[in-house]
Amino acid sequence: MKLIIPTRSPYYFNISVDQFTQSVTWEITTKRKTASGTENIQEESITKQVPSQDFTQMWADVSPIIRDFYHHIPIELSDLQAGGIIRSRNDEVLRVDITVSKTVTAGPSTSGSSTFDCLDGYSLFEEGQNTRTNKDILLEHDSYKMAEDGYFIVPLWVLSGSSDPTINGTPVALLSLDSPLDALQYLIIRGSDYSGDVTVAFGNDSILIEREVACKYPVYDVQFINRFGVIESMEFRAVAKKSMNITKSSFLNSFTDGTSYNTRRHQKREYLISGMNKITLESDYLNENYNKTIEQLMLSEKVWLRQGSNINPVNVSSNSLAFKTRVVDKLISYNLEFGFAHEIMNTV
Repeated sequence: MKLIIPTRSPYYFNISVDQFTQSVTWEITTKRKTASGTENIQEESITKQVPSQDFTQMWADVSPIIRDFYHHIPIELSDLQAGGIIRSRNDEVLRVDITVSKTVTAGPSTSGSSTFDCLDGYSLFEEGQNTRTNKDILLEHDSYKMAEDGYFIVPLWVLSGSSDPTINGTPVALLSLDSPLDALQYLIIRGSDYSGDVTVAFGNDSILIEREVACKYPVYDVQFINRFGVIESMEFRAVAKKSMNITKSSFLNSFTDGTSYNTRRHQKREYLISGMNKITLESDYLNENYNKTIEQLMLSEKVWLRQGSNINPVNVSSNSLAFKTRVVDKLISYNLEFGFAHEIMNTV
């Protein structure tokens, strides 16, 4: 199904009621992908009494019930190096069956059911309530960049009967839909496979990926869950600065036998010392479309940082940012600080 519920935003399932309706029950079954189909992972029900005969609608927000069951992992270097199309993982796309029944004062109870596919994304305030994603390429804009020896991830929403995506006009075969939740597939673009810019077209969407000459600095590839609830990547190819942050507690120790004390012992003792690594990354020069990419990166709950084959979970430490424009700032680049999402010392 094409329309997708983004469950980081509320999604209200509405039902009409009248003066004879006493209560409404929503039965919500959440499913995950398996190798050849789906399996149930939770069954939940919500029952609401109709407050008065004046009510004509009742509703329940189904998003919080679904959100706990997503599980995101980054795309590994081996998959990037292989190129082509890869499947999403089992818990990236969820399917929900919703059955609504009404208890009435006279006559039989009535019910109806609906099925939706869900991603861990969000809608925007200006889009209004119950907005559902309706895109073929699950990226915000249509103009991106990658290093000539780098990789770019294109998330596709595939339906039965979808035509194959094309790269510079050449079709790339989609994977079979072995499970109803195989709709999310990732097209991996390897910069080394092309000599110029790359155009990807799929369904009603297309994007341009500009290949740029490799620079002298190490390339850091940031993967994050974008607002559509899928993995997106962005390269930071300028200066990178590493640092660390230490937290600790302390107390004063009065060690004495009443007549003397050891001057080589610590009077101020420190404990619960922990350290976290940080890194500040600078992008190369970008077009204004990347303002939306940066916004979604900063709002993402799951972010990973890859350099070479090393992939680390990180959090965006930068809490504010002034967006730039060509008119005012001429050249657009950004500095973002990331904190590694684990301590230096193993505490697990």
